[in-house]
Amino acid sequence: MIKKLTIKNFAIIDSMEVDFSLGFNVVTGETGAGKSLIVNAIDILLGGHLDVEMLRDSSSPLLISAIFDRDNNDVKIARSYNNKKSTYYIDDKKTSISDLLDKVSSFIQFQKQHDSNKLLKSSKHIELLDNYAIESSDLLEIQKLYLKYVQSDKEYKDAINSESEYKNKLELYRYQLEELNAIELNEVEQISINNKYKVCINAKNILDIIDSYSKNNEMSDISPLKSIQKFSKSLSVYSNIDKDILESVSRLNGIIAELEDINSDMYGIQQKFYFNPEDLELLEDKVEKYEQVKRKYGGTIKSAISYKDKIESELEHMPSFKGKIKKLLENLDRSRLAYYKKAKEISALRHIAAKNMSKRINRYLTNMDMPNAEIKIELKKMDAISDNGIDICEFYAITNKGERFKKIKKIASGGEISRVMLAINLANQKILNVDTLIFDEVDTGISGLTASNVGSLLEELSHSRQLIIITHLPQIASKSKHHIYIDKIVKENRVISSCKILNKDEHKNEIARMLSGKNITDHSLNQASEMIANG
Repeated sequence: MIKKLTIKNFAIIDSMEVDFSLGFNVVTGETGAGKSLIVNAIDILLGGHLDVEMLRDSSSPLLISAIFDRDNNDVKIARSYNNKKSTYYIDDKKTSISDLLDKVSSFIQFQKQHDSNKLLKSSKHIELLDNYAIESSDLLEIQKLYLKYVQSDKEYKDAINSESEYKNKLELYRYQLEELNAIELNEVEQISINNKYKVCINAKNILDIIDSYSKNNEMSDISPLKSIQKFSKSLSVYSNIDKDILESVSRLNGIIAELEDINSDMYGIQQKFYFNPEDLELLEDKVEKYEQVKRKYGGTIKSAISYKDKIESELEHMPSFKGKIKKLLENLDRSRLAYYKKAKEISALRHIAAKNMSKRINRYLTNMDMPNAEIKIELKKMDAISDNGIDICEFYAITNKGERFKKIKKIASGGEISRVMLAINLANQKILNVDTLIFDEVDTGISGLTASNVGSLLEELSHSRQLIIITHLPQIASKSKHHIYIDKIVKENRVISSCKILNKDEHKNEIARMLSGKNITDHSLNQASEMIANG
């Protein structure tokens, strides 16, 4: 149980100490006085979210501490927040949040003001059932098995994708290596091939020119040699009559002799530059392959050689996926089997618990002035898997006779939802192991006889454990044996929240105030006395 709660620098609380007792503790006060801040502070102390806007003075540290009585031994838990950092303590020694929760998680169970909203969200129903039926260790185990299964599945799929990528890479490398091995990757050899190719190209051009000239000489109508011979022969008939003609004929004969020597030289040149056309084709093919390799692999033979060395090394060290994929598949199968084994175990527990929990909730609802109400919890197997198993949970309800079961979020009113949520908490068999139950205005939407019945249920529950109830209903507050009143005062132009433990007369007066408002009447006082006496 909580013996004492200390709060400093939180919202409208400057500094406050709240003493609690065994059994039924009730917290009341006017709207805005800070009643729910007590619950919020306990939640924050136990690792809940802290909104830094809730610090009363941002330049000062926030401190929340509580003394718990556990098996007649005091345990002090504290949390401070300063300079954007939270620090946790157990018995004034620094500790981690996980160690703190391990220490006190079984001490307290909350039903907060807006927890009833969970009934309006189907996705939250599985949590409500699990809170009743499934141990946290089992839920933690299924979460771990789920994460392991998901990770195993990812690793297997990644390996399959990697194998496919490596296969494509392997095929590409082999093709490239075949292409690079098709020629002698040697810069000296490439230069030699290029030179030979240039010689062959020039030789071809020379032979084409000589061949054209030779063909022209063989044709009498255009042959220069034959034309000059004919011209010289015709003119020589008159060489004896004129010295100039004789001289010209002599010169023509010289030209003829020179042309005949040139023809002879051309034959020699033809023999000298003769080549096999197939050799040119081979050289041309080699040159083209060298140029292609250079274009594709870095621009030079040197870069192509470097690339070839690289892919040969990668091919040599390329991993084999066959064995790895087999092991990953075996691991995936093991993870799947382990997950489904645990998920089916939890599902079986849920199916049993759904019936038992429904019966317990319905018994409590009868005592909350909902005699015709009935809750049914249905479970279905989901198509996919999740970190909490293979079940989809939905709460169905009947609130009036003759109706069909419908989803609870579609038919229940606000007051009915609050009562159902309270019944769920009361039905929760796990509370048997919890020292303290805290209810923050769970009585919303109820009044009159219903409120009195709820108060009686809570009072009965307080016989076996500590209850801390934030309420605005006199029917519930009147059942309390330890009444804490939260007030707000103005000090130095600032609102400050304060608390007070009420004595018997103050307890009666507060019940009267809750009945009639600020103007307490004799009638409201008599009513308060009657309520307290009947409590």
